[in-house]
Amino acid sequence: MNLSFFNRYLGAFSIFLIPFMLSGQGNIDSLYRLLKKSPSDPVILNNLAEAITEKSPETADSLAIKALNISKVVKNRKEEARASSNVANAAWGMNDFTRALNFGEKAADLYLALGKNLEAAQALNDAALAAYEIDQYAVALRNYKRALRILIQIGDKENIPSVLVNMGQVFEKTGQYDSAVYYYQHVIPLCQVPGLERELSSAYGNLGLVYKITGNYQMALENYSKALKISTTIGDKEFIATDLSNIAAIYVQWENLAMAKVYFRKALDIYQQNGSPDKVEVALGNLGTLYQKEGKYDSALLFFRASLTIARKLERIGSIAVKLSNMGVIFYELGNFDSAIVYQSEVLKISRKIGRMFPVCAALQNLGEIYLAKNDLKTARNYLEEAQTCAASVQAKTIQEKVFKSLSQLYERMGDPTKALANYKRYTALKDSMFTRQSQEKLAEMEARYLSEKKQQHIELLIKDKELRETSLRKHQLALYWVISGSLILLVSLAVISFLLKQKSKANRILVEKSIQLLQHEESNEIQAVINSSPAISDDEKSRLIAGLNKLIRHDKIFTRPQISLADLAEHLDTNTTYLSRIINEDFQYNFPNFINRLRIQEAQKMFAGHKYKSMTLEGIAGSVGFHSRSAFNLAFKKFTGVTPSVYIANLEKLSKPA
Repeated sequence: MNLSFFNRYLGAFSIFLIPFMLSGQGNIDSLYRLLKKSPSDPVILNNLAEAITEKSPETADSLAIKALNISKVVKNRKEEARASSNVANAAWGMNDFTRALNFGEKAADLYLALGKNLEAAQALNDAALAAYEIDQYAVALRNYKRALRILIQIGDKENIPSVLVNMGQVFEKTGQYDSAVYYYQHVIPLCQVPGLERELSSAYGNLGLVYKITGNYQMALENYSKALKISTTIGDKEFIATDLSNIAAIYVQWENLAMAKVYFRKALDIYQQNGSPDKVEVALGNLGTLYQKEGKYDSALLFFRASLTIARKLERIGSIAVKLSNMGVIFYELGNFDSAIVYQSEVLKISRKIGRMFPVCAALQNLGEIYLAKNDLKTARNYLEEAQTCAASVQAKTIQEKVFKSLSQLYERMGDPTKALANYKRYTALKDSMFTRQSQEKLAEMEARYLSEKKQQHIELLIKDKELRETSLRKHQLALYWVISGSLILLVSLAVISFLLKQKSKANRILVEKSIQLLQHEESNEIQAVINSSPAISDDEKSRLIAGLNKLIRHDKIFTRPQISLADLAEHLDTNTTYLSRIINEDFQYNFPNFINRLRIQEAQKMFAGHKYKSMTLEGIAGSVGFHSRSAFNLAFKKFTGVTPSVYIANLEKLSKPA
C-alpha cells in the first residue's frame, strides 16, 4: 500500500490513506443486513462505520461509538482501536476537530499496544492534523514527533518525508521559519530518487512558500520555478496549476497585478478543465483578491461570490469564512457598514463553531472597527475589548496592534484622552517592537533548534545511516560540529541583522528626505496634467476642469471629506464622471481612489511638518485628512512615501535637528 502523499496547499495534511471502505451501495446494504442479524458485533459495526463515514459522518460516529463500547466490554482491543479511529474519522467529517484529536490519540495508544505501529503512526498523524486545525500547535508537533519516531523505528522511509513536511508546516504557522526551512530542506534529498518526482516538486513548493512568507520573494520564485519545471516534466496538470498560482502570488507581492492575473487565470483554466471544484474555488478567490487590490470592487465581489457558492456546495467551512470576511472588508471599504456587519458576524459565528481562535479574534476586531466607523461607540468598545482578550489569549500580536489603534481612536471620540493616550502608547510600543522582537525570536529559535537537535538524534542521520548512532566517536564529532556551526551562525546572524537595521534606518531617512523634497516641489506649483488630445474632450474643457480641480484641492481641500466620490467631484466641476475619470486616469496616471489618497497623504505630510502629531493622535490626523480608519491611512501613507507614519515622524524629527 502506497501511503506517501504530499499536499501542496496551505495547512497541514494527512499522509496516510484514511481507511474508508470505498465500497458501493450494494456492499453497504449487505452490511446493514448483517448488522440486523448481529447488532452487537463490533466487527460489523466498524465495517459499516468505515463504509458510510464519507457520506454520513453522524451515523458513522454513532455506529463507531457503539462498537467502541461493546469492544471494551468483550475486551476486543483490535476492534476497540478500529472504533476509536472510526470516531476520529467521523469527527473530521463533522468538522469536530477536538473530538478528532482526542480519539485519534486514543486509537494510536491502542494500536501501539497491539504492535500495529504503522496504524499507530497514521492515527498520530491524523490527531496532529486535528490539533493543527484548532491552533493547538504544540500538541500537533508532539504527535508528529511520536509518529516520526515510530516510522524511523520500523524503517518506513516512504512516509518520513511527509511527516517532516507536516512538522515544517507547524513551524511555518507559528512563525519559526528557520525550523520550517530546515525540515523542508531535509525532505528534498530524500525525494531525489525515481518515482518521487511529485513529492520533490511539492517539497520545492513548500520551501518556496516559507520564503514568500518571510519576504524573500526571489528565493520563493526560484523554488516555485523548480517545482513548475518538475511538474511540467511529469505532466501533472494539478501540480502545474498550483505552481502557476504560487508564481502569481509572487507577482502580487511585487505589485505586478497584470502578470499575476495571467498566471491565476492559467491555473483556473486547468482546474476547470480537470473538473476540480475545490481548486476552482481557491482560484476564483485569488482573482477576487486581485480585483480588490485594484479597487475594482464589483469584479472582486463577483469572483468572491462565485468562490463562496462552490465552497458552500463542498461544505468547506474554513473557505466559507474566508470569503465572507473578504466580502465584508470590501463593503467596509465602500462605506456600506451594515452589509459589512452582516458578513463579519457570519464569519464570527462560523469561526467559533469550528474552534478556530485566530479568525474569531480577527472577526471581533473587524466588527469593532466597523461599529467605530458607524460611530456606535458602545458596541465598538464591546467588540474591541473582546477582541483584545481573544488576541491576548492566542498571542495574536498583529490583531492586538490593530485593536489598540482602534481603542485609541474610540476613547478620543468618547472624550477620554487619558485612555486614548494609554492605548495609543500600547499600539506604538507593540508596533515599534515588532521588528526587534522578531529578530530576537529568530536568534533564540535558532539557538534552541541547535540544542534540541542533539536530543532528536539528528533525523537525517537516523534515516541515512543508523550505524553512525552506534559509533560513540562520530557522535561526539557530530555534536561538536553542530555546536561550532550553531555558534558561527548565531554570530553571523547578529552581524547581518545589525547591518540590515542600519541599512533600513538609512533607507528610511532617504525616503523621507525625498518625500519632503517632492512635497515642497508640488506645493509650490498648481497641479499639472499633460493635455493629451482626445476626441471626446476638448483641450479647453480639460483646462477648465484642471483649473477647477486646483481650486477644489488647493483652497477647498475637498479631498478631506471622508465619503468623497467621483460623482461628487464631477458635480462640483459641472461635468460628468466619464470625462473626469478619463482625465484623472490618463493625464494624472492615477485611478480615482489613488488620486484622492495621494492628496490626503500630502496633506498629512504638511500636518507632520507643522508638528501636529504632538497635539493630535495619528488617528485624529488620519480622520482630519479624510480616512475613515487608521489602517487605511497607514497603508496609503506607506504606498506613497515608502515608510509608515511613525517612521516618517521619527526621521522628520531627526532631519529637523541642527547638524
